[in-house]
Amino acid sequence: MLYPRLMQRGQADTEYIARVLSQRSSFSKGAVAGLLQELADELAYQMGQGKSVKLDGIGTFVTALALREDKERETGEEDSTRRNARSIIVGGITAPGLETHKVYING
Repeated sequence: MLYPRLMQRGQADTEYIARVLSQRSSFSKGAVAGLLQELADELAYQMGQGKSVKLDGIGTFVTALALREDKERETGEEDSTRRNARSIIVGGITAPGLETHKVYING
């Protein structure tokens, strides 16, 4: 079964977002970048406490467990490879109208 996917046309990074927001407001680029870093730190902290974080108009940030892309699932067979903590990623973002995306938090 095929599912439609949005086509990505590049990536807007923190510096770009900080510059655009500073041009649209009275805040300096540095102030916006600092606020974005504080937001990222607080999101990580709250999700580390087992909470989801809902930011109106942006999305809901939730934690999720998944395997790193270069790792395969365990088969459950006796002699098969076992996964350890280094094989697992933590993170996820669910935004309004979009599917859940993997996000790497500190790793």
